[in-house]
Amino acid sequence: MMFPDVSHHHPVKNFKAAKKYEVIISKATQGTSYVDPTLKEFVRGCEANGISYWLYAFLNKGSELEQAKFLVSTCKGIVGKHFAGYVLDVECENDHKNVTQALKWISKQSDKIMLYTGYKDYPLYKDNILKKLPKNCKWWEARYYTNKPNTMCHSNVDLYQFTCTYEADGITGLCDFNEVRDDPMWFKAPAPEKKYYKKAKGLTLIEALKSIGVNSSFGNRKKIAKKNGIKLYMGTKTQNLKLYRLALAGKLAK
Repeated sequence: MMFPDVSHHHPVKNFKAAKKYEVIISKATQGTSYVDPTLKEFVRGCEANGISYWLYAFLNKGSELEQAKFLVSTCKGIVGKHFAGYVLDVECENDHKNVTQALKWISKQSDKIMLYTGYKDYPLYKDNILKKLPKNCKWWEARYYTNKPNTMCHSNVDLYQFTCTYEADGITGLCDFNEVRDDPMWFKAPAPEKKYYKKAKGLTLIEALKSIGVNSSFGNRKKIAKKNGIKLYMGTKTQNLKLYRLALAGKLAK
């Protein structure tokens, strides 16, 4: 699995085209006052097109914890169901103790987080951070060795940024591109939990739906059928039987 990361320098212009990547990472903040001007548009585009997305803070040197807090306070009111998690981008020879503190705090603000570092900075963080990452944190490393995937990065990397000159669909100009080295599903937003009606009773579908307080009109049955994987509902015996069995088993999705 491979996907891009962006900012206002190379923003997503066509979300329908970019949807093919399933996941996109975007810059959200830098320091304790800068907000990427494309942030809200990016979030809206991902939410409207079902794209999982991550938001990152570029950490200036110093006050790393305050910068992490600014990232969360900026984003928490605008993210939606396709939000996957936060990233701390560490490129300024930041003090490892400050970064560890920021990671520990932000790990409690999101189910999943990432740490981004450059290849050359590995010695700075090898002992103090990379071996003590929060349990919900993955490591993302950049190294433009040959500008091709499956090349040289550190062996324990979870996500590898292998180029900054990729021509990605739906994105302006040449952008950063990344190769997943771990479970691809981890990088996606969690699938929304399905909700089901309680177990129904009755000898027919109409009776079953009425027993759980559901409108049994054809129009409403058509909507329910679609949510339960039945396309082109026409009220046939086979279609109604499937809905009926799901209703009796308490597996009829709302």
